[in-house]
Amino acid sequence: MIELAIDVETTGFPSSSKPLDHEDQPHIMQIGMVMRENGDIVGEYSSHVVCPVDPQEGAFKVHGISRQKTIDLGVPPNVIMHVVISLAMKVDRIIAHNVSFDMKILEIAARRCDMTLPNSAMQFCTMKEWARLKGGKWPKLEDAWEQVDQEGFPDDVPMHDAYWDARKALAIYDHLIENNDDDLGDELPF
Repeated sequence: MIELAIDVETTGFPSSSKPLDHEDQPHIMQIGMVMRENGDIVGEYSSHVVCPVDPQEGAFKVHGISRQKTIDLGVPPNVIMHVVISLAMKVDRIIAHNVSFDMKILEIAARRCDMTLPNSAMQFCTMKEWARLKGGKWPKLEDAWEQVDQEGFPDDVPMHDAYWDARKALAIYDHLIENNDDDLGDELPF
């Protein structure tokens, strides 16, 4: 099985009252991806993404990424989306903590680049599956992360860094797989 864990940091939250291609929809500021084949990591990618607008104040407080940083260090969105689409066509499963948010942001970015995300991979939401299997509300990434095996991670792993958050989502996914005989649901083509 080929799996892709993914995370994005953005300028804000998407609006359900506006079309996905509306100019007010958020932009990707950073993306992180980890690809595995049969449990072995075969690729990792992390980059800032050139962003034409400043993040909302709340988003900036969470991730600390400025528009200028994306200009100085980032890759153009169309290049990023070519990579995302190419990888998405190769994988069996997309994994993310709040996968519906990440996929909506990627769909917005794809439309801005006149591209289409493939609809072939299954999605796995570590946030929703954690709540379903362990009970309670949907956990924040950092709350679920505190309860999983962190072997192989540095002691000072940052929060709200797309690469590290993708790695954490993958570790949470592994924890859920290893500790549950239940059929893990919440898989839908994206």
